[in-house]
This record gives sequence, structure tokens and C-alpha cells, in this order.
Amino acid sequence: MTKIILKTERVCLIVLGLTMSLVMFANACSRYFLSKTFLWAEETVRICFVWAMFIAISELFAYGGHIGFDVFSGKNRWTKKISKIITDAVLVVLGFNLVFFGRAIVSQVGMVPLASTKLPNMVFHIPGMIAGCVWMVIGVLDLIRVLTNKEGKEEVER
Repeated sequence: MTKIILKTERVCLIVLGLTMSLVMFANACSRYFLSKTFLWAEETVRICFVWAMFIAISELFAYGGHIGFDVFSGKNRWTKKISKIITDAVLVVLGFNLVFFGRAIVSQVGMVPLASTKLPNMVFHIPGMIAGCVWMVIGVLDLIRVLTNKEGKEEVER
């Protein structure tokens, strides 16, 4: 299951990256050769970028690739455990804030259309709310693992 999720994340990131590159290239060529720009290009690239960043950040959190307290946690097993608990607790709080405040923003401006694509404004806020839910789950599961002394997270082949 983990490998399927990892492959799905990677495919999404590749598609989003290619979409951003192609849209920016097409817009630059159009501007250079036709002296016209696509009005929707900037919004499309921003939407793809927001989604790609939240997918990539969530993947890093899930596999422990986030910034940690290396100097502090490397001292001994107790400092490692304390720093892991702090990191996971902060991850849960950040995830909750993304969901809570993202919901508030979406309820206020979520259906306001964007200027050129006419997509609802929530396309910028939904990925943060989804990532917040994922971060809370990752943080809680990791906290449970650390507090119950179940060391040795499964390493996923990349």
C-alpha cells in the first residue's frame, strides 16, 4: 500500500512539474513570437505549484525527511526521543491550524472565482487543508509509535 501511495505521489509531482514547465514555456514563446500572453498561464502555474509543494512536503513528513533537531537529538537515545516527541507534536499543531484556518478562509472566499481561469479560489486552500489532515495523522501515529517504544519505522524503498 505504501509503495502505491509513493508512486501515486511521484506521478502527481511529475505531472504537475511538466504542466508548469509546458505552460510557462508556451506562454514565453507566445509572448516572444506573437506579442501576446495567455491570461490563465500564471494562475495555472501557481495552482500547480501549491499542489506540488503540499504533496512533496507531506511525503517528506511521512518518511521522516523533515528538518529535525539533529544537534540535540544526536546526543543520546533520550534526547532523540524528546526531539521526536516535540517534532511530532508541532506537526499535529501545524496540521490542525492548516485545517482549522483553511476551513475559515474557504468559507469566506472559497467560491470567489479567480481572475483569469474562473476556478474557485478554494483551489489554493484545499491542498493545505488536505495536507493538514495528513500531517495530523502522521504526527499522531508517530507520537504513538514513539511513546509506546515501537522504534524502527519501516523504510520504504524509493
